[in-house]
Amino acid sequence: MVVTGTPTDPVGVPLCARTPCDVTAQDTAKVTVTVPGSITIVKKVSGSGDGAFAFDGDLGAFTLTTVNGSAASMFPGLAPGTYQVVEALPDGWKLVSVASNPASDATIAGSSATISLAEAGAVTCTFTNATIPDVTPKPTGEVPPTETAGRGGIGPLMEGTGGDVVRLGLLAVVGVVSVLGFLGLRARRNAGGA
Repeated sequence: MVVTGTPTDPVGVPLCARTPCDVTAQDTAKVTVTVPGSITIVKKVSGSGDGAFAFDGDLGAFTLTTVNGSAASMFPGLAPGTYQVVEALPDGWKLVSVASNPASDATIAGSSATISLAEAGAVTCTFTNATIPDVTPKPTGEVPPTETAGRGGIGPLMEGTGGDVVRLGLLAVVGVVSVLGFLGLRARRNAGGA
């Protein structure tokens, strides 16, 4: 084995008594090899639609663009440790869930996953999003017309049972009251004159 540089233990303490040291036939050193692990970030879309989803954190900034509702990126060669990954939710999308496999290897808080990667570990975190439904009311049928003063009265037009249009307007009400008032006045005159 050829070692270049100064061999150290996992916390950085030189393994040789003198620095720099070369590993030769006269010197011995204990070499610890740490097997790297990997983290895979998966993006899933619940329902229909695709999008570009931005992430940031200890793995750096990256974007996953879904095709047919999914996308993934693997980060190999990682030293054991803790890695945080945060999704920035784009407009029009909501977070449905964040899950880790194995589940015990990540702490989930909102759109953030803090991953504990062991030596030679492989952790997959899946972020699932869905589109936010459009809440703008859309007419499902024809809106009834309204009529204004100058066209037969004030007020809306309403469809009656036979498809005829009934005018509910101020002038119609005034007309009925006037006729009833006139008939009442006439009846009083006839009763008083007899």
